[in-house]
Amino acid sequence: MNTGKYALFLLAIFLLAATPAAAQVDNPTPEGEAAAVPGIITGQVINGTDGAETPANLEIMLHIWDREFDEKEVVTGETDGDGRFQFDDVPFASDLFYAVMTTYQEAVYFSVPMPVPEGETTLDLDVPIFESTTDASTVQVEAMHIFFDIDPGGLGVGEAYTLSNLSDRTVVAGADTLADGTAVTFQFDLPPEAANVSFNRSRDGRFLRTPDGFADTAPLLPGESSGQILVTYALPYNDNLTLERPIILPTKQVNILLPTALGLSLSGDNMVYSGQQEMGEGVLVDVYTIEGLAVGDTVQLDVSGKLVMPGSDPAAAKSSLSGQQGFAVGGIVLGLALIGVGLWWYLRLRQPEPEETFPEEFEEIVEQIAQLDEAHEQQEINDEQYQTQRDILREQAREILVMNGD
Repeated sequence: MNTGKYALFLLAIFLLAATPAAAQVDNPTPEGEAAAVPGIITGQVINGTDGAETPANLEIMLHIWDREFDEKEVVTGETDGDGRFQFDDVPFASDLFYAVMTTYQEAVYFSVPMPVPEGETTLDLDVPIFESTTDASTVQVEAMHIFFDIDPGGLGVGEAYTLSNLSDRTVVAGADTLADGTAVTFQFDLPPEAANVSFNRSRDGRFLRTPDGFADTAPLLPGESSGQILVTYALPYNDNLTLERPIILPTKQVNILLPTALGLSLSGDNMVYSGQQEMGEGVLVDVYTIEGLAVGDTVQLDVSGKLVMPGSDPAAAKSSLSGQQGFAVGGIVLGLALIGVGLWWYLRLRQPEPEETFPEEFEEIVEQIAQLDEAHEQQEINDEQYQTQRDILREQAREILVMNGD
């Protein structure tokens, strides 16, 4: 993400000037809505890298969203010499969320998005930042998910990666370099015959196509499961296919999801059948697992059987991951984008309930919505792509709120 461009864009849109350590919010009450109570948001930018100091006078932005995740306001400000900040006269309402953002060493950082507790007139939001590095030796894949779907040209394949950065520094572009000298964070291979390659839940410009696959340019923040990648593509299929996926980072687990309605069989070395899982809307998938893969290993999957296509068996097509409607409105790209919702839900159910009110997934989705809004305003994605991806993100955010009893 070009964070400097992002900051300038927000400044231009909202025409708000930064003031040292504090900012004023001009918030007229829309017709038909109750007047908000003015409040104060304070906090501090804290450097989480061991031994590093927090820089002074960082530009910050206060983001305010409603429960539909439409951005209501963005207000700029600046930290003081100790990294502290204060926003005065902020409109406090029970249906709004607040987060403070800053950019440091080519990475964007958010506080945890929070509502204002009932009856409170102050809210404290700390923003963690980290020093940057191009050393990716502490990065691993917590889980790689490979899933299949129908495609007009053959077999649709999706790959979702959950990345962890086990250091206390953010890994930034420069950890790897393309042949033309472009600095990137990671490179991934794709099958040579892969077509219709698409990257979901991201703004344009993050991913770059390469002769062998694609590269990711986004920073990876410290922490477990701190980064996600979702790529989809189509492969030609004539009743059998061998898919080989090289492992480029230490990988704790690979999960393979095969919809039962596709009528296909799957085999592979060291693969354990984990049973069936319902993904919602009556979709059943067979789940297979491979544990503990090192750099240089290869996941080889042998797919066989006659693929059930839409129209040949309407009941089966309806039970596939994209279904007939997916083809009608954009084929495998949209169909696999919708898989992302089911996959996210499936993974969410397998994890223990977090203790905090707003888990990391919520923070990540809010940041992705902000980035997607920026990309749309900059005309980097069209209206249809924007609305589809935004609806998916908003639905995921709503599910998190429901699961956390909000």
